[in-house]
Amino acid sequence: MDYELIQALRETLIMITIPTVISILFGIPIGACIYLKNRFSIFCNIFVNTIRSIPYLLFVILLIPLTRLIFSTAFGVLPATLPLCFVGIATFSRFVEQSFCDVNTGVIELAKSMKVSNYQLVRYFLIVESRQSLVLGLTSSMISIISYSTVMGIVGGGGIGDYAIRYGYYEFNMQVVYKAILCIVILVFTIQILGKKISEILDKKGIDK
Repeated sequence: MDYELIQALRETLIMITIPTVISILFGIPIGACIYLKNRFSIFCNIFVNTIRSIPYLLFVILLIPLTRLIFSTAFGVLPATLPLCFVGIATFSRFVEQSFCDVNTGVIELAKSMKVSNYQLVRYFLIVESRQSLVLGLTSSMISIISYSTVMGIVGGGGIGDYAIRYGYYEFNMQVVYKAILCIVILVFTIQILGKKISEILDKKGIDK
């Protein structure tokens, strides 16, 4: 049994799960602020655009001081999740904004005629109407996080990418590289299929209502 591969898979799953949860918790409010164009939207836009404009490898290096401050070390699986969280939030925020923009204007006008607050507009109208699109956006964000996680070996984050480089590339063992790529492909396909299935279920529920 390839224990190194199992360990790498475990590390990758940690680096996917934590940023995904954080992306949901912060991505929806930030995306909503950008969509609503309230007093926080300019700061949210700057935050999102800045993160998305910096090459990821440089962004990881840039966050090392902050990572040390939070985790007391810049190396390891948990510290590696910090830059992934930031990138996940920025990516998902844009998907949230776009999903809200695609909501039927009739729904927005109905909500405004009821004089709902911005929170109620987002919670009871925008999220409900765009739930299928939000799931697909989250699926794409998770796949991006998987891609970014493959370079976290530079800060001792481990994962499938680090496994492929350490035991495959450095040791001239292409079978290890192929094995790592196959694992990533299977992981991406699984997430894509699950995301698509969940979005279809949510869409069907919306039609039934």
